[in-house]
Amino acid sequence: MERRYNSTILIVASNDRHIDFFNCTLCDEEKYVKTVVKTSNEARNLLIERTFDAVIINAPLPDEFGIELAKFVSLESESGVMLLVRNETFEEIAYSLEHYGILVVSKPVIKAVFMQTLKLALATKGRFEILEKKNQKLENKLAQIKIVNHAKWLLIQYRKMDEYQAHKYIERQAMDNRITLKEVAEGIIKKYEG
Repeated sequence: MERRYNSTILIVASNDRHIDFFNCTLCDEEKYVKTVVKTSNEARNLLIERTFDAVIINAPLPDEFGIELAKFVSLESESGVMLLVRNETFEEIAYSLEHYGILVVSKPVIKAVFMQTLKLALATKGRFEILEKKNQKLENKLAQIKIVNHAKWLLIQYRKMDEYQAHKYIERQAMDNRITLKEVAEGIIKKYEG
């Protein structure tokens, strides 16, 4: 299966040696578009401006440890989140962040584990996009139902129809005029409510 686009990765790391590791590991420019910042403040500002498929945070950072940034990314965006921490703090941090959907990796990092975790983070992002589309569809459907119900009650009030007749009337108008139920309902609302 072919990818639709290159994955955008935000790397938040203050240590040049770790930045080199990330750049070397993600050197396939056809797959990854990388942006590197060194502080959580820079990352937050950048995340307000644009979205990324995944955010990699190498803790600790100069202005905070990285946990708060990871939570911020998890709660405020759809990006997959990886937090790299020292092995001695891994268990505690991983346990405290697992319900945020943050993938915690212990350092030193093995390249294969890093890449597998990154792929999980990117898959998480893809899953969020699918769920967001489904959610938007449901919201649109709910909005249409509300508008159609409003129009039905106007027909009941002004045309003395029962609910079944009002519903059938709206369906028939939509079919005859080759327009959506929502468009028919909006026309009815406009007619009776101005």
